[in-house]
Amino acid sequence: MPTNASITASPCSMRILIVEDNPIEMKLVKSVLEHEGSQILGLENGKDVLALLEKFQPDLILIDLCLPEMDGITIAQFLKRNQLVMRVPIVALTSYPELYTREKAIQAGCDAYFVKPFDTRKLYSQLRNITMSNES
Repeated sequence: MPTNASITASPCSMRILIVEDNPIEMKLVKSVLEHEGSQILGLENGKDVLALLEKFQPDLILIDLCLPEMDGITIAQFLKRNQLVMRVPIVALTSYPELYTREKAIQAGCDAYFVKPFDTRKLYSQLRNITMSNES
């Protein structure tokens, strides 16, 4: 497993893959979701996602769209073509909505789009709703 990956386990709730290169934002999102009992795998770049698909099957994927080496749009396109995770909902995160638009994210296969900063008090319930609507 890559050295920049971190997994936090919990007995229940969602398994969430977070791809975020900003350590402060990663820590914030992880702490909010861990508080709700989610199992989190956090990665700093998109290249690590490809290597971990067989080891961690998430219920939901959060991807920062502005990443080094491989951007979130490219990652989302790849994931939607991958048999292991093609049905897993993807939520795009961006601090640059003028560069990474909602339309680009949806066209790439993202199921939802959040502009940073977002309301962390509502984050878990929004993600749970996205996951539940994807299951039906």
